[in-house]
Amino acid sequence: MTEPGDEITAQAIRTLKAALVQGRLTEDEYDERMSQASASRARTELATLTADLPIGRMDAPARPPTARD
Repeated sequence: MTEPGDEITAQAIRTLKAALVQGRLTEDEYDERMSQASASRARTELATLTADLPIGRMDAPARPPTARD
């Protein structure tokens, strides 16, 4: 099992933040998933945290960073 890279972790965090802002996650769900994201040791663990969210799914190709990121 390989640890996820910084960009993969950052992508998961962006997805979780967007889901919170859009009302797809409660504050408690967001906090729990962020804790799990910080402790993730594999890309599959991060994918599990975002699998039920329609935005920025971890199995989708990462979009290139923009000036807003």
